[in-house]
Amino acid sequence: MVKNITPFDVVKGSKGPTGQKASSVSSSLPQEATFGEVFRQLLASQSSINVSKHAVKRIDDRGLNLSEADAQRFIRAVEKLRQKGSREALVLMGEKAFVVSVKNGTVVTALSGSDVEGRVFTNIDSAIVLKS
Repeated sequence: MVKNITPFDVVKGSKGPTGQKASSVSSSLPQEATFGEVFRQLLASQSSINVSKHAVKRIDDRGLNLSEADAQRFIRAVEKLRQKGSREALVLMGEKAFVVSVKNGTVVTALSGSDVEGRVFTNIDSAIVLKS
């Protein structure tokens, strides 16, 4: 299941935003919003990217945190992949990895640290590496 989401300002910590939230977020999210849910909101609000339920769970389970600036870089990277005709891609951000269905505009899963090392990514046609 994939949901569209709304914006937020700054994210720190894996148990939800500690920065100021936009009014549309506070009305659409429970008080205990996880980082994955907030990440979902940012991506959908500023682009046509969705985050699958599976990816939200992986983001939260693995404690993946991105600042708003990182999320913006992620969005630009996916747009660049889209312009190049990518269908399924790997987005590497430092020790974080995201598998994205570019053609569907959906983050499929997320990994970090030791989960990335030595991992074989299949069924992708492109990859983009972003500085951490």
